[in-house]
Amino acid sequence: MDYEKFLVENEILPIDCKTGKWNHFKVNHLKPKDDISKNQVKTFIESNVANRNGLYIYKNEKGEILYIGKGKPLKNRLYSHYLESFQPVRGDTKDQRWHKFFLKHQGLLDVYWLELEGEKDRQIIEKMLDYLLKPLFNEKALALDSTNHNQSINNTIIKKEKNKQNETSYQFLHYGEELIEKVHASLGPDFTPEYRATGVTFYHGFNRILKLVSATNHLKVEYNVQVPKVDDLIVLTKEEAKEKKMGTCQWIYKGRSLDMAMHLVREAKKVFMGKC
Repeated sequence: MDYEKFLVENEILPIDCKTGKWNHFKVNHLKPKDDISKNQVKTFIESNVANRNGLYIYKNEKGEILYIGKGKPLKNRLYSHYLESFQPVRGDTKDQRWHKFFLKHQGLLDVYWLELEGEKDRQIIEKMLDYLLKPLFNEKALALDSTNHNQSINNTIIKKEKNKQNETSYQFLHYGEELIEKVHASLGPDFTPEYRATGVTFYHGFNRILKLVSATNHLKVEYNVQVPKVDDLIVLTKEEAKEKKMGTCQWIYKGRSLDMAMHLVREAKKVFMGKC
């Protein structure tokens, strides 16, 4: 497949604002002098991208492509990268690679973003852009092998997503991916799932609400807000949660009832949104 031809014909290349496809703004990736300045940047980003989903590209003042990514919604990912330019951020990898990268490339950056609602479309076009534009962050790690140009880009995406999300498929009692989708649908699009080796954690911005823990003999859901006391709910004190390195997670459902687990998901959302 001629990736460049495809992107040109669909007015995705070149990366500029003249085609009408790309939106653009500038953001200063520097440590703010105080919380007021930091919140001003957050508000600025949110006012530019609102609640839209899509792709984004960072360019520096030299015109170099720094990073290509996708966000659902965009505002969360862009604000996360801004924070990473001066501090580690929850959800980064263990080696803090995003923090190290954006810290190294501080300064006034151009942000180009493209509204794209379909997850599959975002994945495919992101990989095409990675291959053609070779951003500094991941050109070695993510560029397609030149010996495999005829391989379906879809297969590449599926393989990478499986490696990232579930080296072995998650199992929540006898449920799998459908439970993740069910919980996401109940929480709503403003909550973002992050896939880890032990399960899937849901965040609202940078605040965690719950985690689905992979287990074969029961459903295990860790809640970070208070939920009603029901059968099979374990409630930890703050001291016990601290000792177990559970952070703010004091409420753990460990049972076999899907209806009860989902009931607690809905209750957790009510409490969480009441605190926002």
